[in-house]
Amino acid sequence: MQTEREVLDGMIDAVRERLEQLELDVAFEQRYLADLIERRKKMSPVVPKARKKKRIRPVLAKGAIEPGSLTEQIIKVLEDHGATMRAADIAREVVVRGATTSSKGGMLPMVNTSLSRRKNMFEKVGRGLYKLRKTTGAAEEP
Repeated sequence: MQTEREVLDGMIDAVRERLEQLELDVAFEQRYLADLIERRKKMSPVVPKARKKKRIRPVLAKGAIEPGSLTEQIIKVLEDHGATMRAADIAREVVVRGATTSSKGGMLPMVNTSLSRRKNMFEKVGRGLYKLRKTTGAAEEP
């Protein structure tokens, strides 16, 4: 019959053997992980798609113009020119002044849309010709 000391010594030896095996397993897994990481580094990187930031627009009074908007830029162009202008010339001048668009059609369709939707601000004089609408309530003097 074994003494308690001999039983404990056997248990200690068994635990030590298991720890040695676990150390070997850990070393193997670490080498395997390092190999996988190296293989992944050699592959071309996958660039995640950039998420568009949601633009928060201020709440404006009805009929108000957002500062820096295309409509505001069109008004400035027409005010500076002081006369009737073609929509294409307005679009060209807006681009010259630094406006940009991601539209495939360019700036002209956006200018046309703005001119046609803001009838209270722009007056269509002829085909493709626009001018600023008089906003004062006073009658014109001859």
